[in-house]
Amino acid sequence: MSTIRYFLLIQSLTILFISGGIFFKHSKKLKSWTIAFFSGIFGLEILVFLYGTSKLSVVYPQFLGWFYFDMGFLYGPFLWFHFQSFIHDKNKYSKIDGLHFITFIIIYILIIDILMLPSEERLQYMRERFMDQIMPINYARAIHQLLYAIAVIYITIKNRAKLSSNVIVYLFTLAIIYICSTLIISFLTLFADGWRQFAYYYLFNNIMIFVVGIILYTNPQFLKEIKKKYSNSTLDHDDMVQIQKKINALFIHDSIFLKNDLTIGYLAKELNVKPYQISQTFSEFIKENFNDYVNKHRVMYSQKLLKDTAYNIYKIEAIATESGFNNKVTFYKAFTKHTATTPSKYRNLNKKRVKNNLS
Repeated sequence: MSTIRYFLLIQSLTILFISGGIFFKHSKKLKSWTIAFFSGIFGLEILVFLYGTSKLSVVYPQFLGWFYFDMGFLYGPFLWFHFQSFIHDKNKYSKIDGLHFITFIIIYILIIDILMLPSEERLQYMRERFMDQIMPINYARAIHQLLYAIAVIYITIKNRAKLSSNVIVYLFTLAIIYICSTLIISFLTLFADGWRQFAYYYLFNNIMIFVVGIILYTNPQFLKEIKKKYSNSTLDHDDMVQIQKKINALFIHDSIFLKNDLTIGYLAKELNVKPYQISQTFSEFIKENFNDYVNKHRVMYSQKLLKDTAYNIYKIEAIATESGFNNKVTFYKAFTKHTATTPSKYRNLNKKRVKNNLS
């Protein structure tokens, strides 16, 4: 076990170093800082594990129990954001993403009274109430990680039509590593005789994350390059020009964007091409996210409705539905993004202009 412990110590420090390097080199890119945080938290958790199972915990018991339960509830959200950055070309963290940290906050509130106890009282409390107070948190952590594992697999499968083959391989590799580590920690949570046996869980994850970290640190452009490459594609520039013309025709003349469940798959069927060819055309030629492209046309259409006096009796929700949006929230978000104002303000401003013109 001592050999494993030394190996974990060296690897955890290396992971922290690599994750720090990735973060500081590309901190503004969601792809980079999410994987940096994910691996960095894990490296820190290994150090906490080594501390808790060594003589240091006896000499310095002040930190026992402080950094374990809460950290486990951060892996899922950061992995989710990482997958979102690839699947939806997301590059910024939004306020609504904060909802993913609700479980983390709840768990922290539930155990804060335990953590605030003096060292000796906290250790005694954790020993005496381990099964009814601590183990439920361990179960919650395992379930939480498993749910996120299922979620990232689901969104990858659901959106595989618009992803290139190497992006799918990358995301599935991360998902499989995460699922395996989750199953291991779930098994150990149920059957381990002591905390020291979790060394095998950390050993497995350590090797996996270390390999990914080395790739990202030695080739910082990897996350950028993997999105651009379409290894199975035979599309050339002229092909993408033709596809773009067909897309423009469907959007401008047929108003296909008014279909509220429009997807790349449906668009591909209409154009009689492969979904990944549509995705590649948007990524490399149009240079715009598919959802942004669709929402931009919907917003332009809604602007016409908001200015049309015949639609003055329509509520904003109705305008959103008429323009192809599924709900008011998505409409407001897209409208604000493309016009720097809200639909209500836009409508009121145009009403004032009409009155002034009449005057």
